Amino acid sequence: MLKNYIVTTIRNFRRNKGNTFINVAGLALAIACCSFIYAFVKHEYTFDNFHTNADRIYRVVGQYKGTDETTHQGYVSFPLAKALRNDFTDLENVTQVFNRQYAIVKIERASGAYDLFDEDEMAYADEHYLQVFDYPLLAGYGTNLLASPDQVILTRELADKYFGNHYKGNYSELIGKTLVINKNPYQISAILEDIPRNTNITFKMLLPFKAFEKENPEWAANWYNTTSDSYAFVTLSNHHAQANIETQFQSFAKKYFNEETASKRSYALQPLSEVYSISICL
Repeated sequence: MLKNYIVTTIRNFRRNKGNTFINVAGLALAIACCSFIYAFVKHEYTFDNFHTNADRIYRVVGQYKGTDETTHQGYVSFPLAKALRNDFTDLENVTQVFNRQYAIVKIERASGAYDLFDEDEMAYADEHYLQVFDYPLLAGYGTNLLASPDQVILTRELADKYFGNHYKGNYSELIGKTLVINKNPYQISAILEDIPRNTNITFKMLLPFKAFEKENPEWAANWYNTTSDSYAFVTLSNHHAQANIETQFQSFAKKYFNEETASKRSYALQPLSEVYSISICL
């Protein structure tokens, strides 16, 4: 019986080749579209949810009162995180990151020759960054990462790129090796697993925020400069703490800005899950 069904179906296909092609092509296209939409939606809705404390992480956004409306922007001035740590004892953790910086990496080989690499996914982060955001550690000290201004952290991709296949699976041998980055020496303190692409802060190399402060003291201390790609994040003990923190932001702004600026500028907290979806704060 089944054989008869198959034979009949094949005969019908042969008699109506045009309709058969259209139906099969349409079905294939529909399946492909559904697969693409599923992959896209899954990618969008899993942004940054791989962090252990993702539901308690918030981005600090600048809040600006205009004549007609209040606007927000995601990037903030460089001294913000340090001031938040000093002034808000009920914040579980605070971190600052300056993303998307360009780097020239110089590596001396045993032969005495040098290799040069151009990198465009480098970020400066303070020593609290890997306490707020967690990434798999392949090798390294595990504690006090980014606490010293002469440290550098690489992802697996860059470790393989710089040192080849010899160290794959044994990245601990890379710890302590020196890289010259933008003419300054740094020692490798850790190797991280490659950063997922469905995240708001992507990088392949992390340098200490202290190194940025050392090289740019006036810029790093400037409250009025809100440079793009400078972000601050906080971890709250619970969701109810958000309202309490935000009610204190106005008096916080008055402490660090002149009276005219403080009357127009304050801060708000944006849940990490909303950072990617709310374009006004990008």
